[in-house]
Amino acid sequence: MGNAMNTAFRGLCASLLFLTQAYAAEGVKKTVEPKIPLPQAYAAESSEKATESEVLLTQADDAEESDKKIAEPKNASKPVCGSLPRSWIDIDYIFWKVEDAPEPVPLIVNLPDPIPTDVLNLPNTNIVLGGKDVDLGWRSGGRFDVGYRFGSSRVFGLEANYFFLPLASKKKTVQSADNLASPYFYVPYFDAQTNIEDSATIAQSGNYGGPLSLKITNKVQGAELNGLGSVFCRESGNVDVLGGFRYLNFKENLLFSTSTPYLPGSGTPVDTFQTKDQFDTKNNFYGAQLGVKAEYIKNWFFLNATGKLALGAVCGQVHIKGIFHTNDFNGGATTYEGAYFALPTNNGFYRKNRFSVIPEVNANFGFKLSSLVRLQLGYMFMYITNVFRPGKQIDREINPSQSGPIQVQPSPPLVGVAKPQALMKTTNLWIQGANAGLEFRF
Repeated sequence: MGNAMNTAFRGLCASLLFLTQAYAAEGVKKTVEPKIPLPQAYAAESSEKATESEVLLTQADDAEESDKKIAEPKNASKPVCGSLPRSWIDIDYIFWKVEDAPEPVPLIVNLPDPIPTDVLNLPNTNIVLGGKDVDLGWRSGGRFDVGYRFGSSRVFGLEANYFFLPLASKKKTVQSADNLASPYFYVPYFDAQTNIEDSATIAQSGNYGGPLSLKITNKVQGAELNGLGSVFCRESGNVDVLGGFRYLNFKENLLFSTSTPYLPGSGTPVDTFQTKDQFDTKNNFYGAQLGVKAEYIKNWFFLNATGKLALGAVCGQVHIKGIFHTNDFNGGATTYEGAYFALPTNNGFYRKNRFSVIPEVNANFGFKLSSLVRLQLGYMFMYITNVFRPGKQIDREINPSQSGPIQVQPSPPLVGVAKPQALMKTTNLWIQGANAGLEFRF
């Protein structure tokens, strides 16, 4: 019994010792982690919940951004030239001038006295037709331009344009029938047979004569097709390089005509004595071109400029035709080949190709009427090399033996050297002027 009591006492002491140690451990824990007042505990709990909400929102935003990246293709790009129009149409009124038509050959001279041979080197000689350039003046025309840029970036595009100057003419007429103060009219030429200056009497006032005239006409048109590539693009302006094809057409005609029949009262029946020397030229330019165009924009105003250089060939055509129409030989009016400078040795069609260059500059200043419409005023200068013009095709070195009006014979035969010839000479040509128009942007 004593042993049983002893064992029970030891078990009780061990149990008390365990409880004491457990309580002591709980007290240490409470000392290390002091109690948090209720308001602070509530705030901490709220902060923890807010932090969790922010994390959830951030994760949601990241997921949405990730979805956008997946939806957009990798090669998608924003327009780098957003200020440039997708397409445009320009309509311009042009007021341009073509360089004066050359006519270096004296066609008609006037003298107070009859001179049988050289009339050009006399002090009182008056050149009344020919011998100087002919001014055809300024004229109105039109120019049209359309363009389109590709893709969302609008870096590359195509542009086409066309311009025209309609037919212009200048005619000068001298009346040779009633000039009693200086009654003698001559056609001067260089005689290829004798190698000296000579002349043909064409009119004598009061005896035979009439209107003597020189008429020149010309017209111009051209077209281009260019590719565009933007090398600089900002909201304040842009710079494009261009390259493509250029076409230009220039036609010019010269007609020297005379009508010098016997006059009423001269004792002769009704007479017909007419001549026509016709020189026509046609130029077609075909070539490749390169250029630069730039524009600066400031608020509602803009300034742009274009420079181009085309290299190619002028395909030239020259048509020479001379006729003599009279009733002096068989009683009825008959037409014969040959006049004064257009004779059987040079009559016909001729073709020749020459290398040519066309530089052009154009500048415009304008104002935006709206986001879609712009008003512009500008200036253009163009230069064309190796152009065929009719005044340069007149060969004044002739063999008069084949000229019906000089010999007063129907179709006289050629005797000696075959002159004149088709000269096929070229010269340079400039065109310049102002323009005003509207540009529509889409």
